[in-house]
Amino acid sequence: TLGEELSRVVEGCVNAVGVDLNQASPSLLAHVAGLNTKTSEALVAAREARPAGSFESVADVLKVKGIGPKAYQQAAGFLRCYGGEEPFDSTDVHPESYESLRRALQKLDDESNRGGGGGGGINSDGGGGGDGVDL
Repeated sequence: TLGEELSRVVEGCVNAVGVDLNQASPSLLAHVAGLNTKTSEALVAAREARPAGSFESVADVLKVKGIGPKAYQQAAGFLRCYGGEEPFDSTDVHPESYESLRRALQKLDDESNRGGGGGGGINSDGGGGGDGVDL
């Protein structure tokens, strides 16, 4: 049916680009792997109940009733949280891989600094500038 086809297209888009945890509606969140209508509604209710009206990190969803470790593991890679304390939360990198990515970036930074290339490096303050990689 047309509804089923539309649902498949939306799910494909969610899988390709992710969903902004602080902007998405329950109906859009329900298309994220590991979530359903009930957990999506719980996420939006929890988001709206927060003092800032938003989540500070993707990991915050673990505090929402009905979202357990398994649902989180499935959903986290498709959820985006912009402007929070964890820069990788705005990327399609799964939280399970954050530490590995940090180690790889640090290794690149160390090699760049040893090579005497000047500039380069890893900028974790998000301030930009220089020739490095901003996190």
